Amino acid sequence: MTPRWLRPTAFERRGILLVFDALVPSGATPLFPLGARDFPLDRFLDDLADHAPARVMFGLRACLWFLIVCPPFVLGRLASLYGLSSAERLALLTRLKASNVYLVREIPLLFKTMASLAVCGLAQVQEPLGIEPRDATPPDWLEAR
Repeated sequence: MTPRWLRPTAFERRGILLVFDALVPSGATPLFPLGARDFPLDRFLDDLADHAPARVMFGLRACLWFLIVCPPFVLGRLASLYGLSSAERLALLTRLKASNVYLVREIPLLFKTMASLAVCGLAQVQEPLGIEPRDATPPDWLEAR
């Protein structure tokens, strides 16, 4: 279990969810109609904090803060991550992915991995893609509280 001080704050959680929404948008294609905003990913973050090693949560938060402050340097626009549109957030991640610096290049991959862990294992997402076999049992975090 992650120590309380390493759990994302409400401000950070909103940022993580904005990044997830940019990476896995709703209605992107007919085969992938559901996206990050269609699921209670705030509960996924709670579950992740409950079960992931503390270093995972520390890394996620550190990478998020990099994303929060880097838009002026990467996009040349005086805004934080929160002031960007979803398309601009995706452009930011795309630019970072092309960086010559390994650590910077891996930040989008970390968020893509986390978003995939949250969304792509769900039966509702796998069914339109024809993925078999599917586990119809939803994760605990998806269940209504």
